[in-house]
Amino acid sequence: MAVVDETTRGEGRVIPATKIQVVQNLEGGIVRELRVREGMRVKAGDVLLRIDPTRADSSLGETRERILGFRVLIQRLEAEVERRPLKISDELRRLAPALVKRQEQSYEARMGELKAALDTLSLQAQQKAQEIVELEAKVLSQKKALEIAQREIKILRPLYKQGAISHTDILAAERRLNEAEGLLDAAQLALPRIRAQKREMEERRAEKQAAHRSDVLKQLTDARVQIAALEEQNRGAADTVARTTVRAPASGIVKTVHVTTIGQIVKPGSDIVEIVPSNDTLLIEARIRPSDIAFLRPGQPATVKLTAYDFALYGGLDGRLEQIGADSISNERGETYYLIRVRTVSSRLRHGGADLPIIPGMVAQVDIKTGRKTVLAYLTKPLTRMRQDALRER
Repeated sequence: MAVVDETTRGEGRVIPATKIQVVQNLEGGIVRELRVREGMRVKAGDVLLRIDPTRADSSLGETRERILGFRVLIQRLEAEVERRPLKISDELRRLAPALVKRQEQSYEARMGELKAALDTLSLQAQQKAQEIVELEAKVLSQKKALEIAQREIKILRPLYKQGAISHTDILAAERRLNEAEGLLDAAQLALPRIRAQKREMEERRAEKQAAHRSDVLKQLTDARVQIAALEEQNRGAADTVARTTVRAPASGIVKTVHVTTIGQIVKPGSDIVEIVPSNDTLLIEARIRPSDIAFLRPGQPATVKLTAYDFALYGGLDGRLEQIGADSISNERGETYYLIRVRTVSSRLRHGGADLPIIPGMVAQVDIKTGRKTVLAYLTKPLTRMRQDALRER
């Protein structure tokens, strides 16, 4: 005997299966290009609109210029610290030739100034070294002169006592002895002073070199700190430029476009576009009469018929009952119903090899299969009901 399906029917509409995606822009700005309209289907990554990037591009360009400047500066400072010739990379020469030229000139001037100062101190130290050599030679010479003068006076004194020489002769010899002693003492006293002056020149040279190195190292540290901060700032500026091209975060259908004209000002953080994400399934919210709710169970198969597309021509979508409202609801007309949700197996209704658009808000009829019954049972159901009612009458 033939068997037919028992169904419970409800009227409803397509609702978003996932949360609506609200597209915003952190910085805002002036709309330069608008590419979407309401109801338009978009894919993830599609351009929705473009915001004038002039200000963002300017900020990014300025940051990158400063980064290039610090990169060239760091190469110059590293060459100074290592006391080697300056060799700027070909990349920087190509990207910032003017900056490279200025740093090369600065390198030559600074290294020339340092070399001149060090050479002056080296020359002064060498002069003191030469004075030390001369004084040491003079000490030796005066020691010999003193020995001669001492021998001479030793010879002349006995002769003076014998009357062989005059008093003038002995005075002259004593004067020569005193002169030799004075010159020797002067040379010996000068040596420590000249040696101290030489050490001072050498120390001043070392201090000059160390001070220059310390200053360059400090500049190098500061430059590296600055460039690290600028690189972070550059990433932020690049992100800002990238955000001037507003893209769809997910595939779906454009529900609302809050921007309507080119040149319109978008406030920072304001809503720009709302997108209903597309899914492999659809969610249908339908109303069921209280008299039919007792036969429904989650998981029951269902057929969704969209009123926008003739079921006889386009067919429907298979689905399953997913959720049943916990309580009945009454509307302003006094109608009471239960809300149910049916999820379709597919989100596409195909006809002629093409997908038919299905968007939230479309009206749908939902047939939920609640059981099976023979044709005979359908035919005899009115008679059975009449008999049961008649048996209860007095």
